[in-house]
Amino acid sequence: MNHAVFPNKHKRAGLSAAALAVLVLPLAGCGKNLNCSAEETRDLVYQIAGQSFRKAFNIPEDKPYPGLKFSLADIITREKAGNKAMCAAKLHMTVPVDPKIMPNATTSVLEHDADITYTLERTDDGRLYATVYGL
Repeated sequence: MNHAVFPNKHKRAGLSAAALAVLVLPLAGCGKNLNCSAEETRDLVYQIAGQSFRKAFNIPEDKPYPGLKFSLADIITREKAGNKAMCAAKLHMTVPVDPKIMPNATTSVLEHDADITYTLERTDDGRLYATVYGL
């Protein structure tokens, strides 16, 4: 399970290697409602997906990887109760191929779609906690 606690947007804790990613971010100026398609939720899911991609290809966090892009489509709120929301979506990834990292690639751009699910929760101090499955 990957975890990181983000007390602010400039500090970051280390991550462990696994297919599951969990992050916690503060919500600047947002209400307490959990929304599967909110911009803050999307940004958090993209950040988790990016870290999963970097781990899969052993790309250090501090090495830029320009052109790596994510988008969410077909977002569904499956269940919402109190402090928890269960969501599903299609995650689309577009990444330019770096021959040093992917020497056997036969194209200059890779695109991949993954059906993911994610849960959203609020920590006691109001931060967003997300767990993403299916990366």
